[in-house]
Amino acid sequence: MIIRPETQSRIDSLLEAQDLINEAIELIKDSLHGTEHLTHAEAYIIAHLDNWANGGNPYDYNILKYIEELEREDIEFANNLEEEENDID
Repeated sequence: MIIRPETQSRIDSLLEAQDLINEAIELIKDSLHGTEHLTHAEAYIIAHLDNWANGGNPYDYNILKYIEELEREDIEFANNLEEEENDID
């Protein structure tokens, strides 16, 4: 599969964001460990961050789904380009 450089840059940025969100989740957990606030944070903040970063809900968009969409768009772009080249020949 051929990925255009601008698409790869977007994917790389999304993967970096995923890493940073996962790091933030750990920081939040560590910071609230042993407090009464951890349960609330896990239910409302951490769960949403984790879902967005790691795709726990198949019905919601998340980083992984965006990456799939970007790759799909590049495949479609390459196929259309190939069709146009074939039409010229």
